[in-house]
Amino acid sequence: FMWRTLSSAIPVASNLRTRGMKVDMLCPHCGSQDETPNHVLFTCELARQVWALSNFPAPQDGFHRDSMFVNFSYLFQMSKNIRVPVEIRRCYPWVLWLIWKNRNKFVFEAKDQKAIEIVDNIYDEASAWFLAQQLDEMGEQKEEELVRSQKKNWSKPSPKWVKCNFGGKWLKKAQTMGAAWIVRDSDGEPLLHSRRSFVNIVTLEEAKEKALAWTLECM
Repeated sequence: FMWRTLSSAIPVASNLRTRGMKVDMLCPHCGSQDETPNHVLFTCELARQVWALSNFPAPQDGFHRDSMFVNFSYLFQMSKNIRVPVEIRRCYPWVLWLIWKNRNKFVFEAKDQKAIEIVDNIYDEASAWFLAQQLDEMGEQKEEELVRSQKKNWSKPSPKWVKCNFGGKWLKKAQTMGAAWIVRDSDGEPLLHSRRSFVNIVTLEEAKEKALAWTLECM
């Protein structure tokens, strides 16, 4: 999404006008300025509220009103600033993405979220994504151990049948969970597999139910 934005490829009014389309140039949300990528993501009233509530450090004089490239450069630099808590400095891609998603809901569905609701979703989605990456790393580190364990404990299905195994790991303090399933044939060869994360999982029983329900839905 960021690459498309910097390539002037997202369908805001200014980009559509350069492609010969006759569109209203005013921002549909605030109606006070032309709808450019920079305006939608950084200087529109709602965007400014979201950035402020996200606690991502703002430039001293605010985001640049005209140059999207200056603003993106600032985001990239600030994301490496170790003086900013990691949960905050790593959230900027989700800030941009959910501002854009809210813009589309407003334009196409006449639905509009409050800034605080957008910020809550930003941190939920960012946390879920980074949890998924942690689970991937854990899986790689323990891959050989898991393979050995499966060879000892896993029982084959009957010939011409397949078997699905699933499992999950619940983190009580973070109230998040990672789940995974794998389908193997009677020779033990993996055919399909998937993994994902869940947020706001309060109890272990809920975690087990989520993992099972998601696996059944995938099947």
